[in-house]
Amino acid sequence: MKAIEIKKKELKKIKFPSKDVLDSPKKRRFRSLKLRSAMQDKSPNNRYQLIVKSKERGLFAITSRILVAENNYTILHGGHVIPTKSIIKIK
Repeated sequence: MKAIEIKKKELKKIKFPSKDVLDSPKKRRFRSLKLRSAMQDKSPNNRYQLIVKSKERGLFAITSRILVAENNYTILHGGHVIPTKSIIKIK
């Protein structure tokens, strides 16, 4: 399934799943390391594409800088918050 590119302001409309979208602990650990690495990158030109899964409509892609990456939530540039467990991939 291909991810639909959306703007950050559209994140408010998306309902996220309550369970983690990644099935293995190894994949979850890799996601955490990738998010923390992206958070450490303070260059204003470096943006990352996050592939997230919604509860009802499938996959979405958001391109942004990552400000804070915690276990439960990830905060993007502009103050947009998404649950970390809904992130499938970071490019």
